[in-house]
Amino acid sequence: MAAPTKLPTQSGAALPGNSALFLLDPQGNITGWTGAAEAASGYPPDELRGTALDRLFTRQAAGDIEAALRKARRDGRVSGEGWLTPKA
Repeated sequence: MAAPTKLPTQSGAALPGNSALFLLDPQGNITGWTGAAEAASGYPPDELRGTALDRLFTRQAAGDIEAALRKARRDGRVSGEGWLTPKA
């Protein structure tokens, strides 16, 4: 397994080009993402589409991911930082 890397994020309306954004369905499965998210994860689009978001983060982040998904379901969006486990 590759070493975790810090996932670059930025909240707010204006996002810099290096913001790693993942688009999710209501169940938390990845439906799309930015080029920065692809670069950070190391996965090409066809390998992640339909995969649960928590697959990309360390086990220690599982509770944070669940909380973020609840917030996204409630508010329609969520932003934050986390340790991404890139493709080996």
